[in-house]
Amino acid sequence: IRVDLIDMMNGFLAANRHLFPNGQIHIEKPTGKVPMVSVVIPLFEILLMNILSNAIKYNKSENPRVDITV
Repeated sequence: IRVDLIDMMNGFLAANRHLFPNGQIHIEKPTGKVPMVSVVIPLFEILLMNILSNAIKYNKSENPRVDITV
């Protein structure tokens, strides 16, 4: 499926914000055209969950921040 990657990640974060209660997760939108990519959404969501969980879990800050740049 071809999806707008930014919209897909924002939807994922909105649905799973409760899993990262004290983490700040920001997605930087690219300047210009938003990328449309072919992804298997469930697998990409597993990837995001794994990366974000590890980034927040192993961060020593009380309020960890993760920046995603596309």
